[in-house]
Amino acid sequence: ARRRIASEAVALGVKVIEDEVMADLSLDGSAPPLPIAAHGPVLSTGSLSKVIWGGLRVGWIRGPEPLIMQLGRTKAVHDMGSNVPAQLAAVHLLSNLDHLRVARTAALRASHAALCSELASLLPSWRFTPAVGGQTLWVELPYGDAVSFAQLALRHDVALLPGASLDVTGESKTFLRIPFLEPPDVIAEGVRRMAAAWGEYVPSSVSSLTSLVV
Repeated sequence: ARRRIASEAVALGVKVIEDEVMADLSLDGSAPPLPIAAHGPVLSTGSLSKVIWGGLRVGWIRGPEPLIMQLGRTKAVHDMGSNVPAQLAAVHLLSNLDHLRVARTAALRASHAALCSELASLLPSWRFTPAVGGQTLWVELPYGDAVSFAQLALRHDVALLPGASLDVTGESKTFLRIPFLEPPDVIAEGVRRMAAAWGEYVPSSVSSLTSLVV
């Protein structure tokens, strides 16, 4: 499938950018497939911000050498250079990347398990499929809309992201994106607060909105 995408992109003259930022965050232990860039002139992007720490904004682009050279020249013209201390930290951390990846995925796996367990126990009407990777869960509400519920959840000190703000079609109005980045005890407390908010929730007239006012 990845070879076919690369081949079709070449045939149609379409530039493809493959986002691999989450590729190393496998919760089931499976290895990520080769990037599409391995099969054709496709750009593939990665980052240390998810595997190591969100504040380490160091990433990379893989692709055909002429295009990488062009991007390098464009970057040199349009910015004053990258964060040098962050790049030095990245070089140091890359030598221990395998260990860091294992530790990171183990922590995410524990938090994911806690989130799924608490949702199933306290909010059994909410629908979701356990994640196989990444750091967020896509959850569907049984009724109402995610924007109005997220507004209510804020009053319980829980910030939630409505799905419609992440969907180019704007159709995911009953969905929430819930991260599992915090330790299991914090996750459990967050779900308890969501359950308290859900107990008070009455669908409102803001269902047509796709953003959350905070």
